[in-house]
Amino acid sequence: MPRTFTHAVSLKRDVPKIIETETLGEDDKALGTQIQKFANTPIIFCSYLCDGYPLFYCSSHRPRLDFETDTKEVYALPCDTFEFLRSAHWLKGYEQFVFPTLEKLLERYPTSEEFKVDFQKFFRKQNPYKMYPNFPKNDAEIRFELDYCLEKNWVVGCNEIAFPKPFKIKNPLLITE
Repeated sequence: MPRTFTHAVSLKRDVPKIIETETLGEDDKALGTQIQKFANTPIIFCSYLCDGYPLFYCSSHRPRLDFETDTKEVYALPCDTFEFLRSAHWLKGYEQFVFPTLEKLLERYPTSEEFKVDFQKFFRKQNPYKMYPNFPKNDAEIRFELDYCLEKNWVVGCNEIAFPKPFKIKNPLLITE
């Protein structure tokens, strides 16, 4: 069964070449916000489109390219990488939310709401002083207690699927809504 992904694009710069070559991620540079295990691996982030994760990267403010691919993902996350960072520090134990395949991710977290429940439990076990080491103790506690992820109405957002750069895509479709 085809899997459809999406990637935010720049209309002027990216789209014509991507559609012509059916290739995403033409450079071989690693990104600064990659999870530690893959810090030096050239990857590109996309979102998997499905009912369980209604949001995706740049859902509302940039054009996107929907596509299919046979390329195996490097890893899959039930959220954006940034959810695992606080004050530029990785949350201890975030690796439990890193999956080797999209199928493993969806098996464990078929919806973003299911992930949200587990992530909030995980977050509450964190040490605010290690999470915010550059802040006075009282400030670290306040930041921890007021963190957006503990709010009842927190919306997880998109899943994040990392592919190796460059990789081939099929059936690219530009969405500019």
